[in-house]
Amino acid sequence: MPDYPPLAEKQKDIVHGDTVIYVTKALSVAPLYIRSAIAVLDILFVIFSSLPVPSKNASLAVKLALWGRLSSFSATHERFYRSMGLLAIYEHPLILQELGFGDRLLRTQNLRAQRAQQMVGSAS
Repeated sequence: MPDYPPLAEKQKDIVHGDTVIYVTKALSVAPLYIRSAIAVLDILFVIFSSLPVPSKNASLAVKLALWGRLSSFSATHERFYRSMGLLAIYEHPLILQELGFGDRLLRTQNLRAQRAQQMVGSAS
């Protein structure tokens, strides 16, 4: 999880749990071929991460970095989870509140109103 904005441990746990739920739900509505490819890559990653690494610092983060450099498929797998996770984190209400963006619905309505004004202005 990103260090910014700073959150209390309890809030971090809430955001982390909601992020996992979001990514799981997003993957569950993806087309079958994407879900299948991610499932195969998940299994391969579990096998890869269980292999011993000839390093003193063989943490999961080190193994994930090695996994991302292994092939274009593994890099895509890593990018999928990283981008979905960051999207979920930075769209979370607690994070938005800490960043100073108020209510999500109000923000969406304001953006739509701005786009409508831009479209009216460009049409004239």
